[in-house]
Amino acid sequence: SLGSSQCGLFFQPGSTPTSLFATEIYPILVNNCSGCHSAVGNANFSVGGSVTDVYNSILNSTAKNGTSKYIVPNDPVASLLYQRILGNLGSRMPQGGDNLEVTDTDAPADGIFDATEILNWINSGANGP
Repeated sequence: SLGSSQCGLFFQPGSTPTSLFATEIYPILVNNCSGCHSAVGNANFSVGGSVTDVYNSILNSTAKNGTSKYIVPNDPVASLLYQRILGNLGSRMPQGGDNLEVTDTDAPADGIFDATEILNWINSGANGP
């Protein structure tokens, strides 16, 4: 069948599958957030490094309020980064940039709004690279 012949196109036994974070989330963060968050400063995370560095920064850093986490796996309400993208808990992010709730900045566009991709990633456990 067509399905089985395509099965190996994405994952070859013995290879490492590319993570959802690396292929979908990291590009969104770099394209939309690096203008203000390429280094720790405006927030306690940075999107200016490698895929692994950015993942570790947004998963492990505590926000400037001393308690919130930017990403909490399986909990978008507690994920400050996601709430700021929605415009909750302060100014909508990215400030002066695209509204990620209604924008698909993927290249090429995949038809899924960026905020939805981030939500789906959080709800699937926010796995890393």
